[in-house]
Amino acid sequence: MLVAARIKMLFNQPFWGNIACRLKLVDVTDEGWCSTAATDGRHFFYNRDFVMSLSVQQNVFLVGHEIGHCIYEHFLRVDNRDKQYWNMAGDYVINYILKRERIGAVITKVQILLDNKYADWTTEDVYDDILKS
Repeated sequence: MLVAARIKMLFNQPFWGNIACRLKLVDVTDEGWCSTAATDGRHFFYNRDFVMSLSVQQNVFLVGHEIGHCIYEHFLRVDNRDKQYWNMAGDYVINYILKRERIGAVITKVQILLDNKYADWTTEDVYDDILKS
């Protein structure tokens, strides 16, 4: 499923697809720490049960989401911020862009952080707004 999603991205969104193909796929289902997917910038960690529960188009969104953290250098820009809130802010920004650009299909299997309120906001601005709430 993830290979199919990456191939679809290469044809339909070459920039995103090229980056997606650079991440090494790592199945961590049996390790128990990842219920969906994650990245460290070099690896695409995934839960195979979650991946298999999604359509190919939703997997395109999933792959796009994780590589979005790489594209927007969220690992490098966290500074001394709370990592959980910073990740949430990044999720809002990435998910909005994926939806706007029609990269895959929005995932509905789990609740994702997606709010039109954050259209065209920076991750830093979203982070500050989340902390105010």
